[in-house]
Amino acid sequence: MPALSVDKIAIKNGSATMSSLPAEGKPLACTAINFSIEQFSLTHQFPFQLSVKLPGDGSLQLKGTAGPLSQANIAATPFRATLDLKKFDPVKANLVEPSTGISMLADFNAQIVSDGASLTSIGKIKANRLLLSRSGTPATQPVDVDYSVSSQIAARIGRVIDLAIHTGSLATHTTGSFRMEGDATVVDLHFSADKLPIDQLEQLLPAVGVTLPSGSRLKGGTLTAALAISGPVSAATIAGPVEIENTALAGFDLGSKIEGLNPFGGTKNGTQIEKFSTDLNSSPQTTRFDNISASVPSIGTASGSGTVAASGALDFQLVAKLKSSTVVGGIANAGMDMVGLLGGKRNAAGNGIPLTITGTTANPSIKANVGSMLKQDFTGKTGQSSGQSVIQNAGQQKNNPVQGLKGLLRK
Repeated sequence: MPALSVDKIAIKNGSATMSSLPAEGKPLACTAINFSIEQFSLTHQFPFQLSVKLPGDGSLQLKGTAGPLSQANIAATPFRATLDLKKFDPVKANLVEPSTGISMLADFNAQIVSDGASLTSIGKIKANRLLLSRSGTPATQPVDVDYSVSSQIAARIGRVIDLAIHTGSLATHTTGSFRMEGDATVVDLHFSADKLPIDQLEQLLPAVGVTLPSGSRLKGGTLTAALAISGPVSAATIAGPVEIENTALAGFDLGSKIEGLNPFGGTKNGTQIEKFSTDLNSSPQTTRFDNISASVPSIGTASGSGTVAASGALDFQLVAKLKSSTVVGGIANAGMDMVGLLGGKRNAAGNGIPLTITGTTANPSIKANVGSMLKQDFTGKTGQSSGQSVIQNAGQQKNNPVQGLKGLLRK
């Protein structure tokens, strides 16, 4: 009926439930629905208004114009609208499963325009109690997001023109693409952060599941990252280089935590970190750190790799090169020099001391194995089958300064 027109259509205090077809998960229940259309026509543009109460304390208001109505596909109807969401909780609205670890209480304002074939949206989000990880805890400070996206309606694909996250003076940017596969949203995004101030970034770490040792906090310095985010939103993989410079892990005495090298002083007021870099690869199951390179001025340097399980369990294998200016570092390095004098090989890590880190992110356990390293490095020239035999034989020679090394090995 192309000539059909209606002066006014109104729904007052209605209710509705909405679900996908086929139905998956719980439906979205809406109450206090007030909806009005004036001067409705199938062939002309008409104004509309909608207000809805959402589960929890959330509310939605949508106001704009739509039409002419597409009779072939209602989704292809052109429209222009302003959207306001208040206290929106996607978990209580049954739009996000609690198992994904994603939650927030958000205020949302957006301008949405569709010509029937493509849709663009520009808006702002203020997210309170933001959580983005199964193992995380909600952020204590609000996070502001400015975004601009576009999509092709029929093809069900889209582009993230910019997704800018702000908290204080901190700002990160994400660009890329997304597509719909069934009910899942699959993303291919690129996240960039250039020298972010860690003092402000720290408050977001719990939200993404990063837990620091108990009683510690990061202080000062910057973080730089270039990460690729790919896969379904509910199980995305995050990968790329991360670098931290000139920060301090206040409240964590790294020197006293390294078992097998005690006493190792110089960090009782915290641990200064000159530089830390790694290649990150994070999935819902585990987070892997490859090509770790760390420089701690009071101790030395370390390299290696390791993993953090979803439970927070640590499994890292590192090699540390200690500063000779420290007592323990001087002894260990002197021990390696003695290895050369006695005909031993330099180890593959370049005279480094193996470190094993286990435990949890909140309570790490760090162990050094100096004796094992030195024993394994005695081979070859003497024809002995073990490093200990070399030391014992060398110790029988008069005036040979091996006794201190033997004591170190016994320890």
